[in-house]
Amino acid sequence: MFTDFERDDDAGTGVFFSHFVTAVGIYVYTNEGDRPVTVADIAAAFNTTPELAREAVEDHPWLFVHVDSDDPSRQVVESDGE
Repeated sequence: MFTDFERDDDAGTGVFFSHFVTAVGIYVYTNEGDRPVTVADIAAAFNTTPELAREAVEDHPWLFVHVDSDDPSRQVVESDGE
């Protein structure tokens, strides 16, 4: 499971959290369709924790989590805009 992101973009090299946030946005936009994307979907796609997936969605400027449950498979990710 991958959870070790660099948080400081000036740190040099590595996988930065800001890049993960962008990748999550692309994943959500390209997988919107008949079934909504959930936090669990994102966690599975990126082999990370639901908590980190939720944090990335919350950090994205146009995404948000519609939370009706504590279950990540029921936490729908929605986009603000088109």
